[in-house]
Amino acid sequence: MSQLSSLPCRRRDGCKRTRNPSSRAQGLILVKPRGVTQLSWRYRRFADVEVAYVSAAEIVELLAQGAVHFGLTGEDLVREQIADADRRVVFIDELGFGHANVVVAVPQAWIDVRCMADLDDAATAFHVKHQRRMRVATKYVNLTRNFFFTLRA
Repeated sequence: MSQLSSLPCRRRDGCKRTRNPSSRAQGLILVKPRGVTQLSWRYRRFADVEVAYVSAAEIVELLAQGAVHFGLTGEDLVREQIADADRRVVFIDELGFGHANVVVAVPQAWIDVRCMADLDDAATAFHVKHQRRMRVATKYVNLTRNFFFTLRA
């Protein structure tokens, strides 16, 4: 899913301007640079501000590079993709939508595992028996690593 991010305007010369009917009341002007598929908007009252519609992951990349002044995206993506996010990014405000719970889950057949202590016991027994660690599936490698690291501390 894509989010909005504020970008510095770099294409002032070659932009086609058309009005977006849904944004007329807010004073937004739809700008589509020639040869670019990315859509961007300008706010009539602030001529030097451009708002670009880019993917949520790209917003994080642009924040990490310092290429945008601010961005609206998921905190989970920021924490996953930017090392030491708390030192490099300031989280100003929660927008109050898109909440998700990231959980540790095991197969239902694991009847002896119902809490993190049980999982720790199962992982230890697995390691003793197979001489290797259990495999973990995750979309959030860094968040997962940090979560399990804090359990050990």
